Amino acid sequence: MDFFNHELNRFHSRKNLMNPKDFVVYDPSRIKWNTTLFKRVKASLKMYPNESRYFIVEYRPFTKCWCYLDAQLVDACRDIPKIFQSAAIRLRTICTNSALGSPDLASWMVKHPPDGEITRAAMCFPMYSRFANTMNKIGDFGLRREDSFNLTAMPQRFYGCETNKDDMFYYVYGILSCPEYIVCYKRNLGREIPRIPAVVSLHEFLEFAEAGRKLADLHVEYDQAEEYSVAETWIHDSILSTIDTQTKFRVEKMKFLNKNDKSTLQYNPYLKISGIPDEAYDFTVNGKSLVEWVMDRQRVSVHKDSGIENDANDFANETMNDPAYPLKLLKKAITVGIKTREIQRSMPPLRIHKKMSG
Repeated sequence: MDFFNHELNRFHSRKNLMNPKDFVVYDPSRIKWNTTLFKRVKASLKMYPNESRYFIVEYRPFTKCWCYLDAQLVDACRDIPKIFQSAAIRLRTICTNSALGSPDLASWMVKHPPDGEITRAAMCFPMYSRFANTMNKIGDFGLRREDSFNLTAMPQRFYGCETNKDDMFYYVYGILSCPEYIVCYKRNLGREIPRIPAVVSLHEFLEFAEAGRKLADLHVEYDQAEEYSVAETWIHDSILSTIDTQTKFRVEKMKFLNKNDKSTLQYNPYLKISGIPDEAYDFTVNGKSLVEWVMDRQRVSVHKDSGIENDANDFANETMNDPAYPLKLLKKAITVGIKTREIQRSMPPLRIHKKMSG
């Protein structure tokens, strides 16, 4: 913000002489200029930091990071700041990719503000919202933009009874996560917003709702998951004894030792992990298993244009207060991936109510 305001002050005295685009300093290590910021310069609108807008966000599946969530500085954040008005809010939100985001439906649930690419061009559906026209909302028979909606309409229409809104919300997540639904409607899901069918009976509706609830608990609270027991092969104690804890667990980039064998990976120069079961890779989001998401995001990378370094070890040490957090996250990703597939296999057959064709 200081850099933006500095550029604004330089421009202000000469604003009648030039276009902001021709005047500002393009330094990607300090700011990424876009149409919104150019308009603020032209209108002489300064920006001031707001300490309350620092949030932990869900950047990618199994990946949290810090973000300054403020619509005046972060472009295209849609209405998420209106929903997550404070960093203390924990609101379960279904994220699913838009029709143009991917040829395959991907769904993931979060409780922190989600990044717009968490499921590729993500559409976000919060469990509750006090605002009209804020985010995509769950409609009666599909995911639609509506000013108002009735989450209990489906059970009343198809089963002659009402259920609570929580059941409807988790039913939607259960259906979106159902492999049979994804396969059967693959062509439609590649062209339009997902539509949620009514199943043949109230009993099966509640079974899908329960499966969706279990998946939600597992995905939202992945930090609480049990660490899968893997084989850890550490370098000789004579070397380990010479390094501190942060160095011992520091991760630069995890990698498979053999591209054809995903049971073993090199965590860092001091540790090799083996015994990862094949089933840990069966559940994917955006084409990657949860293990591969951890490998992809728990690392050190440098942004090509700005030169800014993103170090996952900083989040582990400073936010989680645990240098071993990336390793623990890897083990939890194995557990969550396996349990997700167990829940998916427990779902009843997808039988659509005959009224849906009418």
